[in-house]
Formats: sequence, C-alpha cells, structure tokens
Amino acid sequence: MYQIKLKNTEKEPIWIIPPKLSIGCADDNDVIINKAGIKQHHADLVIKDNGIYLLPDESANDVSINGKAINTAQPVKTSDVIRLCNIELEILEPKSENAPIPVIQDSVSDKWYIEIISGSNTGERHALKKLNIIGRSPECEIIFSEDNISRKHARLDIIGGALKITDMGSANGCLINGTKITSAYARPGDTLKIGQVEVSINGPFLDADKTVIGTPLERAIETETSKQKKTNSNKNNTLIRREQILESKQALQNLNNQEDKKTQTLIWVSAIILTLVMLSSAIFVSL
Repeated sequence: MYQIKLKNTEKEPIWIIPPKLSIGCADDNDVIINKAGIKQHHADLVIKDNGIYLLPDESANDVSINGKAINTAQPVKTSDVIRLCNIELEILEPKSENAPIPVIQDSVSDKWYIEIISGSNTGERHALKKLNIIGRSPECEIIFSEDNISRKHARLDIIGGALKITDMGSANGCLINGTKITSAYARPGDTLKIGQVEVSINGPFLDADKTVIGTPLERAIETETSKQKKTNSNKNNTLIRREQILESKQALQNLNNQEDKKTQTLIWVSAIILTLVMLSSAIFVSL
C-alpha cells in the first residue's frame, strides 16, 4: 500500500486508499490543494492491478512525473516526484505489511467500526480493534449465526490507520461493493458482504478529515479579511444611513416650517379679506 507526501515539508504522508485518491481544489477531493493554478479536479492516483497510476484531468496541462510532462495515465513508483502546477508530491511505499506493525493508538483504531445492515443481527455496531476475525466460531472477535458464513470467514486489520479485509478461505467469499475480493482495502461507506449478510464500513477518512494543503492560514486570513470588509461595510452603511436619516429629518423639518409659513400666510390673508368684507358691508348699510 502506497502513501503520498508533500515534498520538503514536515506534513504527515497520506495513505492512497483504493480505488483512487483524488487531488484538486474542490471540496469533494480526498486531497484539497487551495493554491493558484490548481484545478477543481487536477489529477487522480489510481490503484489498479497492484500498481499505481497518475491520471491527470483533461484541463490540466501542468502535470509531470520526475520533470516529464504527461497528459494521459502513467504508472508511478516509489520515490517518483509528481508535480501539479507548482506543488511537488512524492510517492512512498512503507515497509512491508508482513513486517512488525507499529502500535496504533486507540484513538485511531476506535474510529473504525462496522454496522450490520442485513441478517439476523441488523442494527448491531461493532468497534474494530487492530486485528478482527469475523465468522461463526466462538473464537472470533465478531460472531455471526448465519449458516452461510464460515467459522472463520474474514480478517479485518487496521494497518497504519487504513482498513484491510482478507478472505480466510470462506465457502461463500467476501464482496466489497459487489466485487469479490481475496484481500483489499476498504473505505468508509463501502459495503462488505459475507455469505448473505451485509455490513457497512465506517471509519476516519471522512470529509472532515480530508487532507488540505496550504489553506488553513490562507483561509483564516481570507475569513478575517472578509469579516473586516463586512465590518467596515457595516460601519460605512451605518454612517451613510445616519446621514440619510439626518438629511431626511432636516428636509422634513424644513417642509414643516414651509407648511407653517404657508398656513400663517393663509390665515393673515383670510383675516384681511374678512375685515374688508365686513367694512364693505358696514359702508353699504350706512348708505
């Protein structure tokens, strides 16, 4: 099983979990690189026939292996350097899986569990340890009662944080997402079928744990900048709104003053007219 590492950094290497590892700036990639020039889906690392291949996106014209530009799927091997735009990634192959496995912290192991989704024990959940045998035998870590399941049907190993499933020579075999396997790595969301029983695989490689290269600080800066802009915008809007209110208030006051002046003028005119009418009537009566 292979890993990929951001070259010349102290970042931890990333496991390449079959069937592929997608790389790009979009949030649905396994490795998210938010750097200038990186496409939405820049390239995939595909595991096939025990080999690993780099498959660049059709829109990506800046993908190379060891300095040689490529535009179609090409095999890669240990120590090869992949360059995507200005980002360099190195292919690693950890020591043989047959070698002693380093101790895995419980916090990593505890993230993997299976949930039975068909059969007599539907709904049961079982947390996985570093090594798990499943079958009908009382010696198994996870025991099933169905006759179509072998006494020791399959072995589930957590290796370097990844989950490997191995058929133990069962009569009815093991299938991952409908494909029969003898040994394969599983991803969260996969369905494992043993005999006629199906279980869902759940583990740590979820969206929240995706590897993001070069963005935490940038995102923080962008977020703070965005907040600052929003705050400044709010302040500006507040000042503008305040000025508008004052202007409107003044205009209304002026309008009221004008109306008051018009009313006063109208009263004076009416009084004068009434006085003249009364004088005219008095003169007419005297005549």
